[in-house]
Amino acid sequence: MSHDTASAFREVLVLHFRARSATPAALLLAGLTVIAPPLQAHPTAEPDPPSAPAPSLRVSAGQDFLFGAPRGSVSIRVGRLFARTEGGVFERTFANLSAEPDDFDGIALGADLALRMADRVDAVVGVGLARSRVDSEFSGFTYEDGQPIRQTTRFRQIPLTLGARLYLTPRGREISRFAWIPARTALYVGGGAGLIHHAYEQEGEFVDEESLDIFADELRSSGWTSVVYLGAGAELRVTTRAALLADVRYTRGSARAAGDFAEWEDIGLGGLAASVGVALTF
Repeated sequence: MSHDTASAFREVLVLHFRARSATPAALLLAGLTVIAPPLQAHPTAEPDPPSAPAPSLRVSAGQDFLFGAPRGSVSIRVGRLFARTEGGVFERTFANLSAEPDDFDGIALGADLALRMADRVDAVVGVGLARSRVDSEFSGFTYEDGQPIRQTTRFRQIPLTLGARLYLTPRGREISRFAWIPARTALYVGGGAGLIHHAYEQEGEFVDEESLDIFADELRSSGWTSVVYLGAGAELRVTTRAALLADVRYTRGSARAAGDFAEWEDIGLGGLAASVGVALTF
């Protein structure tokens, strides 16, 4: 019993003894009134806070993995071909015209379809196009009025190749049965063989070597021949399915001159091509 409660009870007893007429029931009621704590209303129960919604599963927009290793890739390249200007056709061209070997360097386009054969090995089917145009003058001869004797030479090459690509560094890694993370960079070497079509055309005015007469003509040599190539490159991954690439390859071939250039023996084909492009995996 607390100190305040005891004091109140003693006051009740004093009143009892002072008022003898009080009944026992009244005395008991007074004691209970003092001893019993006052009734208090129960606080209203706070409602349970609403449960937080369950987090939803979302596919990240920046997903950095694939569901399994790629099966292959398609790449497109653009660059420059430093043409292999060897053989009798070019020798006669440089002897008679004001053209120079580097005049035949030109734009080179290429596309490759690579199919994954092993962890670091792809089979590669490729096609390309290289072309150049050279405006020249006949060396040592002019018209009577001193005007140059002009002509234009166009040179086009279309290689079709089948080869292999060996990656020197891993292209990615598996983190589970289904997830595959591509590597940021990958280096490779490659090589192969195939066929190449050439078209060598000269249009304009020329000088007859025997009569020294000036005449207008169109001369052409074209045909197919075999070719081999070696190359190397690097891929820089920008997304899980796209990469920038740099590619260097040397192609070598030689064709028998045909048509109007048949007596000039052969024409060198191929050269060193340096290009950049984009590769998309699938």
